[in-house]
Formats: sequence, C-alpha cells, structure tokens
Amino acid sequence: MAKLLEGEVLPEADPELDKLRNENRHLKRELDDAQRDARRAREDASRALGSLRKQLGPLYRALQMVFGEIEAAGVDEDYGDPAPPSGPSGSLDSRLDPRVNAVWESWKVKLGPGTAQARIIETLQLHPSMSAAQLKVAAKMATQTVYECTAKLKLLGLIEKDGAGRWTLKKL
Repeated sequence: MAKLLEGEVLPEADPELDKLRNENRHLKRELDDAQRDARRAREDASRALGSLRKQLGPLYRALQMVFGEIEAAGVDEDYGDPAPPSGPSGSLDSRLDPRVNAVWESWKVKLGPGTAQARIIETLQLHPSMSAAQLKVAAKMATQTVYECTAKLKLLGLIEKDGAGRWTLKKL
C-alpha cells in the first residue's frame, strides 16, 4: 500500500494466472483425496483378504493333507493305476503309518505349531523329497529361513539330504 501512495505503479494482476493457480490448488486437493481413498481401499482389501485367509487356512491345510495322502498313494492325475511309492522317505506303508505320523505331529508340537521348522516337516510329509528352492515355494518362506531351519532340523536328526541334494525326513 505504501508503494501506491508514493506513486509506484504495480502491474495489473493477470486473471488467467489467478485462474491457473486456483485450478492447481484444486487439483492438488483432489490428488490428495484420491491418494487417501486409494490408501484406505488398500487397507480395506488387505484386511478382507487377511480375514479370508484366516478363515480358509484350516481348509487349505486339510486339503494339503488329503492331496498329500493321494500323492503318497501313488495316484496320478488321470486317475490311473497307483504308481509304486518313490523317494527316500520310505515305503508307502511307513508314510501312511499312524504311528509314524504321530511322531512327526509330536515333533511339530515340540518345535511350535506353525513355526518354520514345523512347516518344513509338514511339507516334507506331503512331498517326501524336495530341494531348498522347492521347500521355499511349498512352505512359503524366505530362502535364508529355509537354510536356517533345515540346518536346525538336521542337527536334531529329523531330516537329511539325499545324494541329489534334496531334503527328506529321516526314516523312523
């Protein structure tokens, strides 16, 4: 104001510039709102999927056991004749033996149900011979976790490596 009293002339405000500034502020607010909505949607989806996973988890594990038994029985996908049991985990009878399964169940409890070591035992019960890479995928764990857990299980005398570098449960 003082400059106007002293006679200094200010350039006229450009209405187009003001319009663009207002539009820019409006667009920034819309972007912030959209980002907030997207974050909420991701959180909601994550919560919903987590809940679904929790509800379906027991069914998933039960189906894994069923298909493990089917695989152990040597039934192929085209429902043909049963194949002879294969792999170093022992005969078909030992894998289906309730006493053997009870021993492995007790080990899973000792190691802590749901722990990485218990998951490796469970995975090897379903798939008698697996490489570290296969265990990583089947047990859904990081590579380092697979190596740490297999080392601990080997020290406990529960698993061993076969000649092909694949992990198997010790024969009971």
